[in-house]
Amino acid sequence: MLPGTLHQNLLYGIDDPDGLDQALHDAALDAFIRQLPAGLDTRVGEKGPALSASQCQHLAIASAMLRKPRLIFFEEAGGRLGGEDAWAFHTALRRLFTGRTVMMIPCRESTFELASRTLIFRNGRIVFDGDAADAPQAKQWPKGCLETGGA
Repeated sequence: MLPGTLHQNLLYGIDDPDGLDQALHDAALDAFIRQLPAGLDTRVGEKGPALSASQCQHLAIASAMLRKPRLIFFEEAGGRLGGEDAWAFHTALRRLFTGRTVMMIPCRESTFELASRTLIFRNGRIVFDGDAADAPQAKQWPKGCLETGGA
């Protein structure tokens, strides 16, 4: 986050704030924003409160929704979120991904439900190309990748 308000961060580089309320809702930020005394005018960064990793990720989703990109890249989307945080994050991602091309580098089995196709690369070559539902069982995963283990 850049120093400034949440509002400034979300709308950075955007001239028209149309759709901000919908983006906040779709990114599952409604309750978080309502609980802040200054709402979207809350300062973040150097002089503001520290935001959790989950809150930063949801804000990034809202910001992306406002920009309406056709192509999205994610590396380990969701990180180590668990429980309700992970469910809310995946719900927000599903909304963001609708109608867009998304490239993800996941290492959590739960992230695969967001994909329709999976490619696994090793040493610059595709070693798995198939349905996302089959990817967690693929034997080609790098060591330490996926919660269930790796090859």
